[in-house]
Amino acid sequence: MDDLLERFRMENKRLHRENDYLKSLMQDIRNATDSQQAQSLLDLRAENARLREAVREALNEKLKAFARKIIADYCWACGDPDGGSIQELAEKLGLIEPHVATEEDVDPEFDDYEVGDTIYKFTDVLKEATDGEEVKRHG
Repeated sequence: MDDLLERFRMENKRLHRENDYLKSLMQDIRNATDSQQAQSLLDLRAENARLREAVREALNEKLKAFARKIIADYCWACGDPDGGSIQELAEKLGLIEPHVATEEDVDPEFDDYEVGDTIYKFTDVLKEATDGEEVKRHG
């Protein structure tokens, strides 16, 4: 399972790098005037769409792996949900990542962590799926 998770993580990073590269190329080509450059722009847009779909598919696979593990361990095996195990799995799949809390992250009235504590945030792929919502949890 760790091999599969690592492959998903590496593929996701590769796709993000390719997508960033294509975005910069598209910006350069937007100012083009001749038909060859315009065709290149169209080709890049098509490639960008293909890469976005590949990123969505990779995220879908991560979420499937997460759901399968949760169901197998806590539904079928009749185990009790363990927040630490769930958090560890989500981190291995690249769904959340550790972050050192700053003053901007801490609301003393509501948060049970302080500046300097390690908290977890959704990674970019889940922020997109949650409309950019910044959900933070104490580690």
